[in-house]
Amino acid sequence: MNELALEICTESILRSVNELLEYYSGSDVTVRPSHCDSLAAVFDETIECPTPGCETIASFTRLDGSGVSGALNLTAHSCVIASLGGQELSLAPDWIGELGNQILGSFKNYLLEYGVDAHLGIPLTSRGILLNSTTVPGEQLDFQAATRFGNVWVTFSVQVGYDRRWRKMSQQATAAAGSVQLF
Repeated sequence: MNELALEICTESILRSVNELLEYYSGSDVTVRPSHCDSLAAVFDETIECPTPGCETIASFTRLDGSGVSGALNLTAHSCVIASLGGQELSLAPDWIGELGNQILGSFKNYLLEYGVDAHLGIPLTSRGILLNSTTVPGEQLDFQAATRFGNVWVTFSVQVGYDRRWRKMSQQATAAAGSVQLF
């Protein structure tokens, strides 16, 4: 993979995750590499949550475009996601899919700054861990996002064509965190 493209994608996904989670949590978020896939990270963390009715949930969203493809997987306890979205616990599986969609929508806007156009797939969500989500080809980046409500585990896989020229364009296309204009 083009090292500049990987650097741009890493910086852009980190910025997207951080900005959106800070927006929804209303406080600082610490995003750091986890050096393992989200599946292993969640198993290392206590699976049993003390919140009654809480379970582990996940979302998987694809990104495909001109010379770039990838996927985003989010895994967390449903009480963390429900708190981030100001939602009831029962709506957390839907909300984690929406959160993944917004993160990739923001990422997609950062790519537009480099002339890279991409489209998002429909998020898949599950109760439990999405076991097949880490098999997407490309460079895999694993992060732990620590919010005031708890951890969100992020696995991002990206693949960029070798012939792609990455340079910043003069016109930028971005929207504020939480905005429906992200898409």
